[in-house]
Amino acid sequence: MGFQDFEIREAAADVIRHFAGWDEVRALLREYPVEVAEAVVFVNEASLFPELLQLLDEPSGEVRAAGVSALARVDALGHGARFLELLGDSDPAVRGQVALALARLPREQVEAPLRAAYAREADPAARVLITDALWSLTGGW
Repeated sequence: MGFQDFEIREAAADVIRHFAGWDEVRALLREYPVEVAEAVVFVNEASLFPELLQLLDEPSGEVRAAGVSALARVDALGHGARFLELLGDSDPAVRGQVALALARLPREQVEAPLRAAYAREADPAARVLITDALWSLTGGW
């Protein structure tokens, strides 16, 4: 993520903080899920987490990946089982984001599933992210 992206997301979060109610944010999350999911992370409003969880069931891989990324940053421990399920997602971007999310969990819970995911992963970009996750967990390969 570039510096400008960070500035844009922080500005979006600033706007969200000033809404009168969270219903407006929920509506925006349904309309622009990828962009708003990032802003929700900055706001860290727990009442919005169920909406982030719903993104994991969307048809779009981009939306599912954004949901995983956001949930991993606000409550990775609370969604570890769901992340493990998504290691077999049809979209390689989702599988890569899931690997990074799992790296936030205890090593003994996720190392074996990540190694198995790496062994079966055909997509080069997803393999890189799984490698990063394993490296983060183990301190080496």
